Amino acid sequence: MPIELDGLDEATSRLDQASDTLSQGIADALNAAGDAFVESAQAAAPVDTGYLRDHIMITSSSNTEVIIESEADYSLFVEEGTWKMDAQPFFFQAADAAIRELEQSISNIEL
Repeated sequence: MPIELDGLDEATSRLDQASDTLSQGIADALNAAGDAFVESAQAAAPVDTGYLRDHIMITSSSNTEVIIESEADYSLFVEEGTWKMDAQPFFFQAADAAIRELEQSISNIEL
């Protein structure tokens, strides 16, 4: 008994289109969240000389990841504090906000 499938080509085409739309939407959302992260971390960073604030940046970016670093060697000491100084959080709270923004943006992608 032969089985005939009508519309398989159209269904495959629609799936391919949805995949492309989703991939582009995720890439766009990721880049926007990365930019927001940097902006937020820089705004929250304590400023003495400005070196810390000016060295928070996107160091690598692709359609599937964004790497953001603070190139100031003392960043973690400022973020977490030491026995001689209180913590002045700026980086991880910006990351949390960017992750929430990314999740919201991805959930709003229309296929």
